Amino acid sequence: MHRILILLAGLSLIGVGCVTPFTPKTESSALSLAAKIPMSYHTNILKETAENENFRRVLYTGKKSQLVVMSIPPGGEIGQEIHTYTEQTLFFLSGTGEAELNGKKFPIGPGDVVVVVPGTEHNFWNTGKTDLKVYTTYAPPNHIDGRIHKTKADADADVADEAVGETAPLN
Repeated sequence: MHRILILLAGLSLIGVGCVTPFTPKTESSALSLAAKIPMSYHTNILKETAENENFRRVLYTGKKSQLVVMSIPPGGEIGQEIHTYTEQTLFFLSGTGEAELNGKKFPIGPGDVVVVVPGTEHNFWNTGKTDLKVYTTYAPPNHIDGRIHKTKADADADVADEAVGETAPLN
């Protein structure tokens, strides 16, 4: 009786269009498949941002977006730039600073969010006495996956990382 129920359940699944999941035949094809499909990601972003001591640390890179944490020291800046293809959303966790979007300056602080659309000239400065803690998303990704830059000088010197995001994204 138990086998009949399993058989009937299996036939009903086939009848509604279900298929068996893909199972790679070899370990190398499984690794190849895993390399093409980004995994989902979970973290406590407030903790990651607060504890980050690096100028920039890429936490996660998906096919269409990227999550990065930053720590800008007092008197420091992110650096003036324009993203041709990437939209960037910055969330300010702690510290105080100043933002500039296409020549317009305004103060930023804890709880603020700034969305920078492609083609916008932008920069962010830390005007406070403590590190400006930021978490930011890029869509599409704008940095090399897993890249860590201890200082802004390290980031500026990383030519390969600076080139990411400078080409039109593939759909």
